[in-house]
Amino acid sequence: MDLSKIQIARRQLGVATALFLDNTDPVSVHCLACGAAEIVESIGYHSDTENFTGHILLEHPDLSSNDRRNLRKLRNLYWNAFKHASKREGKNMRDDAEILSQFNDTVNDHTLFIGWGDYRPIARALPIEAQVFAVWYMVLYEEKVAPGVDLVSMRRRFPDLRSLDRLSQKRMLRNVIAQARQQNDLMSNHATDQDPLILGP
Repeated sequence: MDLSKIQIARRQLGVATALFLDNTDPVSVHCLACGAAEIVESIGYHSDTENFTGHILLEHPDLSSNDRRNLRKLRNLYWNAFKHASKREGKNMRDDAEILSQFNDTVNDHTLFIGWGDYRPIARALPIEAQVFAVWYMVLYEEKVAPGVDLVSMRRRFPDLRSLDRLSQKRMLRNVIAQARQQNDLMSNHATDQDPLILGP
C-alpha cells in the first residue's frame, strides 16, 4: 500500500465514523478518531493550514505553550487511558479507573467533530456522512457554535434533536445521511468525498 499521512487519517476517521453510526464499540471509535486527529492537527500546523484546532488557539491568543499542551492533553485524556497500561517510565501501572468510568459514547461526538474539522481544510472534501454529522453536531451542541451560524436551517434537518434520547438522535443522523445520499447535486459536488467510509486495501 502506498500510504500518506493524510490517507491514514482518512482511513481512521472513516472507520471510526462507520462504527459510530452503527453504535458499535465506542472505545475503538475514540482510539481511531484520536489517532487521526493527532495526525491532521499536526499536518495543519506544519503546513500553515487553518484548521479547527488552530481556530481554537487563534481565538485565544493568550494561551501559552503550556496551555496549548493542556488543550491537547484534554483531547487525549481518554485515549491515553485506553492505550497505556503503565506510566511513562514503565515501572508502575496507571490507575485510570476514575477516567474510564466517565467515558461514554457522547465523548466521541466531540472527537469526531474536531478530527473531521481538522481534516477538511487539508483534503478539501468530506464524505457525505461527515458533512451531515457536522450539521447534526452543531444542532446538538448549539452552545458551542460561533455567532452568525445559520442554525435555523440546520434545525429543520434535525427537528427536536436535543429532546430525543441518544439512540433516537443517532437514528435521525443515519436517516438524514440516507436522505443526503439521494441528492445528486450534493453527492456530485467537488467538496464531497465519493469514497465509502471504510476503504479497501
